Amino acid sequence: MTTLLITLEYPPFNGGVAHYYGHLVSHSSEAIKVMTNEDNKLLDPRWPVWRWLPSLYWIARAIKVKQISYILVGHILPIGTAVWLLSLFLPIRYTVFLHGLDFKQALTTKRKKFLAQQILTHAHQIISANSRTAGEVKELLTAKNWGKVHIVNPGINIKQIPLDEPALANLRQHHHLNHKTILLSIGRLVPRKGFDAVIKAMPQILATNSQVVYVIIGAGEQETELKILINELHLEASVLIFDNVDDNEKHLWLRLSDIFIMVSRDNGVDYEGFGIVYLEAGLYGKPVIASQNRGVSDAVLNDITGLLVESDNLTEITEAVVKLVKYPHLRLRLGDAGRERALKDFNWDKQAKKIENIIHKN
Repeated sequence: MTTLLITLEYPPFNGGVAHYYGHLVSHSSEAIKVMTNEDNKLLDPRWPVWRWLPSLYWIARAIKVKQISYILVGHILPIGTAVWLLSLFLPIRYTVFLHGLDFKQALTTKRKKFLAQQILTHAHQIISANSRTAGEVKELLTAKNWGKVHIVNPGINIKQIPLDEPALANLRQHHHLNHKTILLSIGRLVPRKGFDAVIKAMPQILATNSQVVYVIIGAGEQETELKILINELHLEASVLIFDNVDDNEKHLWLRLSDIFIMVSRDNGVDYEGFGIVYLEAGLYGKPVIASQNRGVSDAVLNDITGLLVESDNLTEITEAVVKLVKYPHLRLRLGDAGRERALKDFNWDKQAKKIENIIHKN
């Protein structure tokens, strides 16, 4: 079986979806060919409508030239439409991958919903990156198709950056963090991530322990708004935002931190599909505070690897932080469990093997 992955997002493109496919290909024991939007072959901006139509030719050509018999559909729309139509005339089978927002957007109009139903009904298998999306897919399909819906969470790169004690000491000293308890968030600065909720909870947190510092790593549209909020609450010394951090420094912050927190919001359309950063924090033995939604709950187990709270409940956020600050043994227990789970259940070699087994099912 010769397999082709078709995706609009693939390394060096950044983001969770691109990383998912990049790791799948690099960790698979079987060769997977990859087709991206190079030279606008999947989406042609010159077309005023239906920019995906030229992809029918290019995908059909790839199937013939590379003798493809199986396709991994990286995006239900529009890639899934082209592959579904081609499957009606060519001897190919396909699996559709879903991550969350991509599926929600496929239900926004009657036309898109019809296409999504056809694409998924005719798919050989369906792989969801989280349990929430898998449940929503089953709501769209008839019960006889539920058996081909599978959950394969993202894996993580289990190779940690080597411990660099001088760099850690320098980072701590440079930002005056000696004897501080460090809360850490990493992500795009957008409302969905809930960074503003943690900032709003900081005055109550500091009232119980003045040595807590909240560090946010990321850039995005909400940066100015967050900085204004910090100034309004007079938290300049207790909340730090760094928007230009490379991968090595990010891992230094993960080592340096005491608690990882990200209480992402769920507006029903745009939500945290999984949250790989929770597992990265777990890999470094950090307890996690996260929000209660079905995507996040795949990555964080309440009172086992972290604590789950309501995303905009400042009281719950405050109580969770204060609890972990006050009881180091609890931080250690949750962090150790998070590390063990990250290594055991989210190894990319293991996740890639799950996907191989799924697509080889009859």
